[in-house]
Amino acid sequence: MAKWTARVPWLLGLLAVSLGAELLTNGGFESTSNWDCWGIQCTLTDNKHSGQHALEVTGREQTWQGPSQTIEVQQGHSYTVSGYIRLLNDDNQGQTVQLEVNLKFEDNTDDYATVAEHTGARVSDGWIHLTGKFSAPDKAIKSARIYYQGPAPAVNFVVDETSVQSTSPSGASPNVDDAINRLRKSDMHFPCYDSRRRRQETSPNPHCPEKEGIPIRHGSGRTLLQQPGYDEIQGLHSPAL
Repeated sequence: MAKWTARVPWLLGLLAVSLGAELLTNGGFESTSNWDCWGIQCTLTDNKHSGQHALEVTGREQTWQGPSQTIEVQQGHSYTVSGYIRLLNDDNQGQTVQLEVNLKFEDNTDDYATVAEHTGARVSDGWIHLTGKFSAPDKAIKSARIYYQGPAPAVNFVVDETSVQSTSPSGASPNVDDAINRLRKSDMHFPCYDSRRRRQETSPNPHCPEKEGIPIRHGSGRTLLQQPGYDEIQGLHSPAL
C-alpha cells in the first residue's frame, strides 16, 4: 500500500518566528551604532557585562537623559524588556534606574511607560539587571522608542545587553497571521510513496491514503496536521504565499 510522507520545518519555522523576535539592533553595544544620545556623551568602554564593549553614559543634565533607540511596536501586542546597568557614581545616595518606553500614536497623542525599574541603586551594586514587560494599547502607533533614564543629573552609568522581544503570537511580523491563514486554507500537495519509496500520485486525491492520526485535509477551516506522530512527517511542499 502506498504511504505518504511530508516535511514540516518550513511551516513550523513560520510559526516560530512570531515569538521571541528581537526588536533592538546592537543591543550588546559592540559599537555606538543605532543608539541616540541626545545632549549627552556616549562612548564605548571595556567595562562591560558581556561581549567586548558596553556603553558609558556621561554629561547628563536631566534625569530622563540616557541612550535610546526606536523600535517597531505593534498595537495590542506584548513585549518583554531586559537590560544591564551599573552606576559609576551615585551622589552618595540610592538612585532610581529605569527602562522607559515612549509611544507616539497616529492621533498625535503619546504615552510614557516605565517598563523596568530598580530603586536604591548604588555603585557598590555593580551590574543591575532590569527586566519587565509591557503591552501596547490597541490603537494605531506612529513610532516607539526605548531608553535608559532615572539617575540624578551628573550621575554617570554604563549599560549593556539590552533586549526587547515580542511575546505576542504575531509580534514578529504584521503579516504572519495572514500568511498562516492563507496556508491553512489553501490546498496542500504532498508527494506519496509506496513501501519502496517510489513516488506515487500527489495528494490531495482519493488514492493517497492518510497516515493514522494525521489526516491530510485542505480547504477553508480544515486541519493540516494532527497528533499523534506529526514529528514523523517529512517533505511538505508549501504553496506560494
